Amino acid sequence: MKKLALYMALFLSMTFMLAQEKTIVQVNVGIDFPGQQSGTLDGHTENADTLPGISPSIEFMYKVEEVFLMGVGWEYQLERGIEDSGGAKYRFMPLYVTGKYPLMKEGSAIPEINFHIGYNFLIANRDYKGSGDTRGGFYVAGGGGIAIENTFIINLLYRYQSGAINYKYYDNSIKIDIVQQQLTAQIGFRF
Repeated sequence: MKKLALYMALFLSMTFMLAQEKTIVQVNVGIDFPGQQSGTLDGHTENADTLPGISPSIEFMYKVEEVFLMGVGWEYQLERGIEDSGGAKYRFMPLYVTGKYPLMKEGSAIPEINFHIGYNFLIANRDYKGSGDTRGGFYVAGGGGIAIENTFIINLLYRYQSGAINYKYYDNSIKIDIVQQQLTAQIGFRF
C-alpha cells in the first residue's frame, strides 16, 4: 500500500507540474502481439505464451528545450489470457514516466525514439492467481515511431513488465515472480 501511495503521489505531482506548462496530450490504442510470460519460484522458471490484447493509454507531456517531450502516462491493458491455460485472465496497468526524442526537427513525418519507465499493477482472476495475492512491479518500454504532422502517431514498443503472486500458508510465504515481454504497436493522436 505504501508503494501505491508513493507512485500516486509521484503521478499527481508530475501532473500538477505539467499543468503549469502548455500540456501536450497523447491518446493511444495499442495492439499487444503474443508475447512470453515466465513465472519463477525458487530458481525454477516456467514459460508460457501470452495471447494478444488491446491497451488504451493516455500521456501528458511538455516540451523540454523545444525538442524533447517529457511527461507521465497511464495504460489500461484489457484483460487477456495465456495460451492453453483455460480461464486464466490477467492485465497489467502501467503508470510511467515517458520521453520522446525526435530524430529530425522539421518535416511532415518525423521519426521519434520513445521510452517508458515506471511501475505496473498486476490484476488477475482466480484461475490465474489461485488463492494468492497479486503484486505489481517494474515496467519499462522502449522503441520508435513516426509523428505525422505532429498529430498522428505510430509507435512500435518492446515492453518488459514484472509482478508477483504471493501465497501465505500459516507462517510460510511463497512468492512467484512474474515477467512478461512483448511487442506492442500503437496508433495515437497528439493534441
